[in-house]
Amino acid sequence: MAWNLAFYARAYKSNIKVYTERKLVLGAGAMGGSGAQGVEAQGVKAAESSALRNVAFDLDAYVRRIRSGSCFVCAVVEGKPGYDLEQIVYEDEQHIAFLDRYPTMPGKVLVAPKTHVEHVVRDLDEDAYLRLMTIVRRIALAVEQVVPSERTYLLTLGSQQGNSHLHWHIVALPPETPYEQQQYHALMTENGVIPWTLEQAVTLAHQLRTALARRR
Repeated sequence: MAWNLAFYARAYKSNIKVYTERKLVLGAGAMGGSGAQGVEAQGVKAAESSALRNVAFDLDAYVRRIRSGSCFVCAVVEGKPGYDLEQIVYEDEQHIAFLDRYPTMPGKVLVAPKTHVEHVVRDLDEDAYLRLMTIVRRIALAVEQVVPSERTYLLTLGSQQGNSHLHWHIVALPPETPYEQQQYHALMTENGVIPWTLEQAVTLAHQLRTALARRR
């Protein structure tokens, strides 16, 4: 299955007027590579860009929802309706990994224990922590195979006042991201999210599951 990543490889580059545009196409044989090596770059040109990370994020509505609603990770684990965009890419008896509903960059994945634990170190014994981090690494390597990346961000945030269920973010930083657009700027939904549909989420999840299966 081929998936054109040209749009999404550029989508993180919000608020920059001139950038180098690469036409990136994920080919059927590209899964054996990693990061940019797994993607064929075709054509380089300077282009005037409007903000492609151009979907405004309603932070106030999001905060109200997470502080008053039920745990979204538990909802995904339980298969509740309304979470179709959170396509599951990996699942075992103790862990789950699924696509972020509000991606700031292509290939953003969340990894969590299925049990509702809230503290990254004191709620997990050493063996449980190491098992979780092994899963995080496996998913991150699969993400690097499927989407262009020059660096991978791993972080866990959350709050006791909302989003308290422990989860790790896996975020692939696209190649040639300007320095000022990297790190927390690349992660913050306040800077906008990329356009994202259920069809795209289903396609990406399938490709990540395929990459994981090939790494066994």
